[in-house]
Amino acid sequence: MRTKVLTILFAEPTRTSFFAFKSGESSIFDLHNKIKELFEKIISEYSGYLVKQIDYGYLITFDNPTHGISCGVAFQKNLNRVTANEKSRVLFRIGLHTGEVTIDDH
Repeated sequence: MRTKVLTILFAEPTRTSFFAFKSGESSIFDLHNKIKELFEKIISEYSGYLVKQIDYGYLITFDNPTHGISCGVAFQKNLNRVTANEKSRVLFRIGLHTGEVTIDDH
């Protein structure tokens, strides 16, 4: 095992937004796919790595804090454009942490 300093970003919809997923114009599946496509594009632009997707949440790592912060800001700015036709505004909360992590090479 080895250690490395990484920035970890976790994003998930707020509870209110989760219910908006269910009541919006488009199906929850279509809306989820739009958001996932947006996030994947932005993650790539900021050299991030999608570690895991948990329901509607995303766990992403970056090699430096600037890329993590920039990715989170870009996602928030573009989220309104992607979800503009929904009845309710979709909001995500985003948390960031930078620190040393242990990497298991197996």
